Parts: sequence; structure tokens; C-alpha cells
Amino acid sequence: MDEIVLTPEMLTLVPVVAAILQMAKNIQALANLKQWFPLISLGLGVAACFLTGVANPILPGILIGLSASAGYDVLKLKKKEQQ
Repeated sequence: MDEIVLTPEMLTLVPVVAAILQMAKNIQALANLKQWFPLISLGLGVAACFLTGVANPILPGILIGLSASAGYDVLKLKKKEQQ
């Protein structure tokens, strides 16, 4: 089994995917899909890796998608604690 290596170029995709998810959450037509956003973030991560030409984009894309959605959740929790 090959190692999964996330390069700095790949890690720049994490905030991009997170920003796309955040914009999608603000679109009224997508309000009914909020429960599917974690799955959508995985798909966006894989798609971003595929579009940028990453070799074997599935596992790195899943890691990027998980990082993007988890990063948003952590910031959301901190924001609730401050209020």
C-alpha cells in the first residue's frame, strides 16, 4: 500500500473547499441539503484533487474534505463558546 502524502499545494485546497462549503450554506436553494454537507465536502475534496492533477486523488481528496469540514466545525464551536 502506498503512503498518502499531502503536499503543501494539496493543503492549500483545504481552505478553498471550506470556503466553497461556506458559500453553499448561504445559498437559500441549498438549505435543504445541510445534512449532506459533510458528504459534499468529501466530494469537493476529491474533485479538487482530481482537477489539480493529483496522482491517486481519492484518499488525499477525502482527507482534504474531512479537514475542510472539521475545520469549519471547530471554528463554529469556538464561536459558540465566545458567545
